[in-house]
Amino acid sequence: LINEIFGYDICKTVFGDKSCLSPVNGQPLFIGFMQCIFEYIAKVSAEEKKKSQEKLNKYSKQRNAVIGLSK
Repeated sequence: LINEIFGYDICKTVFGDKSCLSPVNGQPLFIGFMQCIFEYIAKVSAEEKKKSQEKLNKYSKQRNAVIGLSK
């Protein structure tokens, strides 16, 4: 299923010859992997949201200047 999500054999790269169901710290190995992926996605999403908001603020100021608003 993980390979299907990524569209290639990522399990071989990430887990090598270990089973993704092998326990690590009381959880299957794939759970730790997915938690790392989710944390990375959340971090990148927050960064991209900040960049987008900065651009929107810039364009809003330009629009407001054109139509004569002070906001």
